Amino acid sequence: MEILKHVFGFLVFLKFCSPYVIHLNSTNWKQMLDGEWLVKFYAPWCPACRQFSPIWQQLSDDSSINVFVADVDVTESPVLSFIFFVKRLPTVYHVKNGLFREYDGARTLDDLRVYVKSEKYENETPLPWYYSPASYHMRIFIRFMDLGIFITNTHQAFLDAGYSNWMSFLIIGLSTIFCGLFIGIILVVIFDCFFPPRPQILRFIRKPKKVEESLQYETEKSTSNVHDDDVSEENIGNEITEIRQRKVDNNEVHDS
Repeated sequence: MEILKHVFGFLVFLKFCSPYVIHLNSTNWKQMLDGEWLVKFYAPWCPACRQFSPIWQQLSDDSSINVFVADVDVTESPVLSFIFFVKRLPTVYHVKNGLFREYDGARTLDDLRVYVKSEKYENETPLPWYYSPASYHMRIFIRFMDLGIFITNTHQAFLDAGYSNWMSFLIIGLSTIFCGLFIGIILVVIFDCFFPPRPQILRFIRKPKKVEESLQYETEKSTSNVHDDDVSEENIGNEITEIRQRKVDNNEVHDS
């Protein structure tokens, strides 16, 4: 098994280190998160990109720099141009172990070689985590962008098939509604499985007990209030009797 692992690793190394430019798109761009890469963003209609293309090919043929050389066609993968904030063409990024740095040096073969061999990229600040294409929120953004592109391509496919605009929009709209309902039902089922509701029968069983306890409490409370009232009236009667007796005693003293 160990021999097979080494052979497989060697074949992968030969595949990626062979003298050709690796073409990346929105489905395989995560390859650049491992190892050291130089990635060029270009467009076929761009004159500067066509002028820079031979230099990029020579760079990929140079085995002394020991990096992966790749390119991204922004017309084929517009999502990547958004998450990499491509504002001009061609744009070159240096990627190493998930850190992204935009190359701002001269677009010559010697300058690119020196940039990699002398590790001049260490003097540059990589993109912050909230701008990093490898961050989770950027990956979610990619999914939404891919969904938008898929809907656009689907609409164009309906138009090419002879459907009218309103018919295409109707089909896509109904499909979106039914997909939302289906996902909602799945979420409800999942929540019911992990967080089941309290059985209603227990409420009916426990409710009479609570009512009985409440009635018993009210009865005891009213009984205690009655006893308190009786005691208070008895005390008042005794006090009145004592007051009358004192008056009688005082009158007898005065008469004597």
